[in-house]
Amino acid sequence: MSMGMEIVGIVLGVMGLITTIIVCALPTWMETTFTAANFVTTEEVWDGLWMSCVKRSTSHIQCEVYDSMPSSAWSSNLQVTRAMTIMAIILGFLGVMVSMVRHKTTNYIKLIIITGIFFILAGFLILIPVSWKARTI
Repeated sequence: MSMGMEIVGIVLGVMGLITTIIVCALPTWMETTFTAANFVTTEEVWDGLWMSCVKRSTSHIQCEVYDSMPSSAWSSNLQVTRAMTIMAIILGFLGVMVSMVRHKTTNYIKLIIITGIFFILAGFLILIPVSWKARTI
């Protein structure tokens, strides 16, 4: 029974790591749509952690990296959000690596606990910026 729970925990940790990487890369943290009075001209603005993209009614998408432009959509919490997301990815990766190493050692209860702590901390570190951004929207 405990081996099955360990496998489920590791699988969930790997899935969490993959989704955290996807969340970090996607430019759709905040989406704003502008529609002209004639409803023919629309413009969608996607703001992510690393870039801002504009999709016009012609389906043309233009993206700009935040390092080359000031962001009005994100306040000063952008750097904190980036840091927390990157730390969540690092902790998730460490959790996966420790869970793979633990089968080769005899002191494996401590490694199971460390793996769980890494995954829990990674979960909190990604939950905070996502909730923070959802609250501001």
